[in-house]
Amino acid sequence: MQNEKKDVDLFYIEDNEDFIDFVGIALKKVDHTINYSYVTDGLKAKEILDSDNIDSPYKKAKLILLDYNLPGISGMQLLDKIRSESSMKHTPVVVFSSSDDPHDIQNAYN
Repeated sequence: MQNEKKDVDLFYIEDNEDFIDFVGIALKKVDHTINYSYVTDGLKAKEILDSDNIDSPYKKAKLILLDYNLPGISGMQLLDKIRSESSMKHTPVVVFSSSDDPHDIQNAYN
């Protein structure tokens, strides 16, 4: 996990370091003022999201990028957690997956 910043514009939950590096490079090229943070483990993300700290910068992220398949806890379980949090239920979440299984795709939309 990157150092916690005052504001987190983008919270990235992804276990593939290459993808994390790619997104970081792309963000710097697009707008170097975007603050982003990431975790590489579903359980660590759950721990952050379970925090009672309502002022957590992660809970105030403007966008969450979420891997569908994560170690520890699935992206869908995390998405359920995000949608159950009153402070985050309207936060846009983009779910990424290498899966082309129609069930996985529909599950993410639901």
